[in-house]
Amino acid sequence: MPLTCRADLTPTEHALAAPWSELFEASGVCRWLHVNGQVPPIVDRRAPIESRAAYGDLEAQTLSVLVRLRDKLEAAGFAPDDVVRVTGYLVREERLGGRPYLDGFSLTLRDVFEDDRLPVRTRILVHGLMKPARLVEIEAVAAKAGGGCMLDHDRPLHSLRRAPR
Repeated sequence: MPLTCRADLTPTEHALAAPWSELFEASGVCRWLHVNGQVPPIVDRRAPIESRAAYGDLEAQTLSVLVRLRDKLEAAGFAPDDVVRVTGYLVREERLGGRPYLDGFSLTLRDVFEDDRLPVRTRILVHGLMKPARLVEIEAVAAKAGGGCMLDHDRPLHSLRRAPR
């Protein structure tokens, strides 16, 4: 019984080049790991603790959160390739007219996850996080083969997409 990350047979118009998978399918018995929301650490200790400079821009914050996530996964016996879902909570940025920097978040995810193992992803716009200088918080769910469940790494992610009409 495979654990399969695959594309939707009816993808949305923007999903064909998207940095996420449309579907995740699991069958059999798997080990699941739910990782609580991770936030960026301070990257510049010389900067005031409540300043954006202390945490970096969105790309730096996203990358530092993904490093924390990787460390938590590895401590639990999982790897980044086992991540099947991420939820990103993104803060509005004044420099972008109150919108979050969606491309910065998505491109950083694509840099970290392999193209054929991109997790299902949701981005949620939030008014703010507990520390105002933080721009992102990421939750994750990972699945690992166990019992009757097997990982199917041989099946290409995009092999199930049908041709445009």
